[in-house]
Amino acid sequence: MPFLTGFLGILPLDQSIIFEAGGRIAIGEKPFSDLYLPYGLVPALAQAAIFKVVGVSWFNYVLHAALINCIFAILVLDVLRIWLPKQNKTPIVLGALLASWAFYPMIGTPFMDNHSFFFAFVAYWSVLAGIYRGKYPLLLICFPCMVLGFYSKPLPVIFWIVPIATECWLNRHLFRNYFKWIGWSVVIALAVAGLPFAIFDTYHFYYYTFYLPFRIGQGRVEIADEPLTGIIFGNERYKIWACLLFLTLTYVLFRIKHTITDSRLAFYRAGSILFATVLGAALTKNTFYNLFSIAGVLFLIVLYSVELRAWQSLGVRKIARFCIMLLCIIATGLISQMNFSRRANEFVFRLNDLKKYSPELGIFLKSPGDQYSISEIRQLYQLMSREHCLYIGDMMLLYSLTKSRNPWPLTHLHDGTSYNSQDSVEFADVKLKLLNNLMKSQTTCIISDHLVYGPEEFVVFVNELKGNRRKSFGRFVVYGIDKEKLAWMVSNLNTSRAK
Repeated sequence: MPFLTGFLGILPLDQSIIFEAGGRIAIGEKPFSDLYLPYGLVPALAQAAIFKVVGVSWFNYVLHAALINCIFAILVLDVLRIWLPKQNKTPIVLGALLASWAFYPMIGTPFMDNHSFFFAFVAYWSVLAGIYRGKYPLLLICFPCMVLGFYSKPLPVIFWIVPIATECWLNRHLFRNYFKWIGWSVVIALAVAGLPFAIFDTYHFYYYTFYLPFRIGQGRVEIADEPLTGIIFGNERYKIWACLLFLTLTYVLFRIKHTITDSRLAFYRAGSILFATVLGAALTKNTFYNLFSIAGVLFLIVLYSVELRAWQSLGVRKIARFCIMLLCIIATGLISQMNFSRRANEFVFRLNDLKKYSPELGIFLKSPGDQYSISEIRQLYQLMSREHCLYIGDMMLLYSLTKSRNPWPLTHLHDGTSYNSQDSVEFADVKLKLLNNLMKSQTTCIISDHLVYGPEEFVVFVNELKGNRRKSFGRFVVYGIDKEKLAWMVSNLNTSRAK
């Protein structure tokens, strides 16, 4: 399914992160030594392996997402079959297809949030399938998968402890049979979690994997200075109460308490996944459109399958079933519209953009008024292929596509996320690493992209290196590099660090 949408436009910042990180790792650069990854380690390593085997291209980037999407669809199908063993195949297959249609097609390429959700779902499936089928060794992969999800992106996976705990609670009568496997799963997970500390630079791995993300998370969840109403409803926390109210009303209106056991348990399971997704979105101030859509689809399929025997009127039952099916159809339409239009972050792909294919990138570009033209990308691609450049922009993936060395020690430019300009010591380290890379690669020019996300402290710092203006094309301006200023800045930073 990602092959249907993965070539429709590009979100320069978001879709460059894993591509460029994977490309750099594939040519031998080491994470947390040569480049710093604030998140996305697991998908970057997976992408590097794919690039290493089949080459660096946008097609192989989409291939990565397609493989994950395929596995996810199979797992959703199995989960629904376990949840609803007496249901006929049609709603279950429809649910699996719709959930996978909501999962990766909108992005179309590997993304940290989706990989985090994927590993969390695998963890949940291992507990569900392992206990349901009596294959308790399956539980061994539960918490290691949670760690892989955490190392993809911390925030989405953390809240999946709710569905996993719910599943364990629903099967508490079998606790003696599976508790040792859960225990060993935790032990293996701790070993997996500790492995990167042994492989990579310990300090920088901790700083970028734990310190920076949790610093952001703490700021988003902070409630110390809020009034009571703000604590309860502020900062999008109203979504949590809205979800709880929705689940409660659904429980009462559909008389879940009086349904057969399979339907009741499926409601608890789907409800816990929906609540965990909303909880994560609300507390972290992330939208998670496609992840919420998946949880919503699963919940709708469960509601459709609920035996409404407690409702006396046959007409009311038929109306309820019709409304649920109508919601599924509407959801399909909305998800399809979102996927094909790539509607995200004020980015909208239109049918007319299918005329704007870029052979350099291997995708269809957005309209020139919104993003880059085909001519601009071609000239940028050719320049980066010929010279050692310092590109200041969000299209970092062009380094890997042109097989050029990327001097930036970061995957992308986003103050507070990929680096912290408020941390003078660590920021100085990042700046010095960039300057040393520029000298080592004998960089000849600086390319300034007018569409760069910003303003950024790092960009302000790098702008001091600009020499004479050489030329411009479209949204790009090319400058020479002031080598004397570069040498002075390296000397100055080294002196500062020595003090």
